[in-house]
Amino acid sequence: MFLNLFKLSKRNQDFNLINSASELTLDKFIDCIVNRNLKILIKKGEIETNVLEQAWDKIYDEYLSILKNRDQSYIYHLQKDILLLEFKMSQINLCVTYLLCETDEKKINEVLKELQKLTFVIGKFDVNDRQSFELDIQRVLSNARKLIVEHEEKIQEFNNLLKSDDEKLTEASFDALIIKLSKYMQFKIDKKITTVSEFAHMVHDYNYYIQQMNEHYAKQTENI
Repeated sequence: MFLNLFKLSKRNQDFNLINSASELTLDKFIDCIVNRNLKILIKKGEIETNVLEQAWDKIYDEYLSILKNRDQSYIYHLQKDILLLEFKMSQINLCVTYLLCETDEKKINEVLKELQKLTFVIGKFDVNDRQSFELDIQRVLSNARKLIVEHEEKIQEFNNLLKSDDEKLTEASFDALIIKLSKYMQFKIDKKITTVSEFAHMVHDYNYYIQQMNEHYAKQTENI
């Protein structure tokens, strides 16, 4: 019974909420991006914040999907690389901590095999020679520092890309884009009528047009 009530409540929330790029108008979309005003997605009643967030994520994903936005796709893969590097560094630390406490040669070899999957490992790791063993551990950590440097570089790149995106996502930048679409593509755009889906297709067509023009210009230049 409670499950049915939950399903009914969620269905009612869906009916009272804009959750599609084909339904959301451009003026509201801009308000969501620029001012983070997600409440504008509500048609009527009260909607939980997490439900609003999910609806917005869905709409924005649809928008990027239509645009085939390479920058956003790169950011997504950059995030995955950062998470993978963080996982590797965490696993290396666990392995090193284990090696420093372990004396069983068989177990040490098993950990070293796992460690080799994460970073470059060289040394004898002789448990009977503690000084040499710890030097081998230091070499592992030294090699692993490359991951730390790579991680820091990717974090910096990620932050710069986010900063760059934030600078673009203003009401003025949307207005400038609308003017370009109207001027060069003769699209008629009314923020209160044009949907996000329609706008995204227009931007995609415009970007493709610019790409074709640039390629044509490049070929013409080569022939000069």
